[in-house]
Amino acid sequence: MLVHGPSQVQALLDTDALTEALASAMADLSAGRASAPDRIAALVPSEKGSWLPCPAMSLRQGCS
Repeated sequence: MLVHGPSQVQALLDTDALTEALASAMADLSAGRASAPDRIAALVPSEKGSWLPCPAMSLRQGCS
């Protein structure tokens, strides 16, 4: 498994494109064109952390 630190993630992300994609996704969710289940989490005590998957689906992205 490859794990990136904060500075590596910042260097890899196109924050303008990310902002546009998130705005579009939130608009789809608000308009009922997307589905996002309630947040789920699994605790990982050995790592003193948790796993927080975020499944979602948007009709605009060609998924049906």
